[in-house]
Amino acid sequence: MMRRRLLIVAAVAGGAFGIASVVQASIPDSNGVIHGCYQYTTTNNNYGRVRVYDTAKGGGCNLLEHPLDWNIRGPTGAIGPTGATGPTGPTGLTGPSGPAGPSGPTGPTGTTGPVGPASNTGVAIFAVNSIAITVYPTQVKVATLSPSPGNYLLTFLGEAFNNGGPALDVACDLYKNTNAGTLLASTWSNDDDGTAGTDAIREVVSANGTDTFDVYCETVDTGGSDNFLHDLRMTALKVGTITTQ
Repeated sequence: MMRRRLLIVAAVAGGAFGIASVVQASIPDSNGVIHGCYQYTTTNNNYGRVRVYDTAKGGGCNLLEHPLDWNIRGPTGAIGPTGATGPTGPTGLTGPSGPAGPSGPTGPTGTTGPVGPASNTGVAIFAVNSIAITVYPTQVKVATLSPSPGNYLLTFLGEAFNNGGPALDVACDLYKNTNAGTLLASTWSNDDDGTAGTDAIREVVSANGTDTFDVYCETVDTGGSDNFLHDLRMTALKVGTITTQ
């Protein structure tokens, strides 16, 4: 008989929970409060029995019950004090070095730039005011240079004039290693009616350090024994490679 009563109570309780599940949306209420009651008398042997009710349905406690409400979630507690900082842990071991990455591909070779101009690092100069010119076939050396090894642009320039004679007739020759050596170039000032002219030579030469470049002049006309060269100047300007075309 006792077992049967327990089963009935369980069935009734299950029904009550089923009803509660239907109206669960109002328990707790919109403020999160669960409303309930507990019986404080022994009537019907229900002392201490607790039940909840839905305020939206108009429920409440009867004369044999006291109200008992509670929040579905308790209030937030106060923040506790910050704990002390723990000691710094030991430094970890250094990890091994990673493997070297592969070498990148070699870039293309750039184009070769143009050859720069040759620097003119050597200049030799010879200068003299005035030299009398002898009569052919005798020659007089009027200028000489012995530059350091290299290639040179050699220039000779002089003003030829006649000091009272009947004509101007002066010829000059450029030699390598005196007039017994190699003839390189010639010039000739000739003016039968005047008294002045210009003798000029320009030549590209190569020197080995011991070579000399010499200018010899003479009066070709035997009647022009009063011929002179004035303001003589010979320069050797060092240049780069000589290309013959």
